[in-house]
Amino acid sequence: MAAYSSMRPPSVEEALTPLLRLSDGQMQVLISATTGPRSFSLPKDEIDSLRGELGTTADSVSFMLAAFSFLYAHVRELTEDGIPFEEAVRETIEGFDPNLVPEDARPALQIRLVEILRRRDVHERSRKIERLRAGFVPNAVGFSTLVDLRPSFDDESDEMTITGYIASTLFRINTDALSPLSRRMVFQVSEEGLRDMRKAIDRAEKKIKALRTQTSFSSMLIDE
Repeated sequence: MAAYSSMRPPSVEEALTPLLRLSDGQMQVLISATTGPRSFSLPKDEIDSLRGELGTTADSVSFMLAAFSFLYAHVRELTEDGIPFEEAVRETIEGFDPNLVPEDARPALQIRLVEILRRRDVHERSRKIERLRAGFVPNAVGFSTLVDLRPSFDDESDEMTITGYIASTLFRINTDALSPLSRRMVFQVSEEGLRDMRKAIDRAEKKIKALRTQTSFSSMLIDE
């Protein structure tokens, strides 16, 4: 699964800023990394490795990869409408904010984006896999918990003596939903509920393992 950053993504133009600072050698490293089996959807360990080779931060790499993925899909739509590839890239850059991508930086950016966004089978395969993985409902992309103690008071006592505590767990799930109302779900779960949740997750993992090892098409399953 691709790594998700906890930071707020910048604009596409800002995400592409590190691309202009790369040396030719670093550019080749980036192209090699993004033309592998995972295309622009690299896992965290590969992003960390790429961060070191490019001399930037992991978040910058993540944002840049996300921008590549978005622009690749955008340029593909333009070419499917009959616009030549390099012209589609040029038109896309023309729409960038001039305050973030000045005119004198655009020729160099176009040269590099032409190389990055060129149609490749690995990118087409990755786009199809992402569509299948995303489906038609929001995907859970982040999980966190908050555990607190809720005191029980003796209502018969004027001093409100605490007679005990109840452990309570709040569980938060972040999703990639387009609607802000569906991007975060928070619910309360008891200790028994946590055990049931763990059992359900364990059972789901066993089912996936069975699919990978016991079915006739196990060799065709795609790794997350």
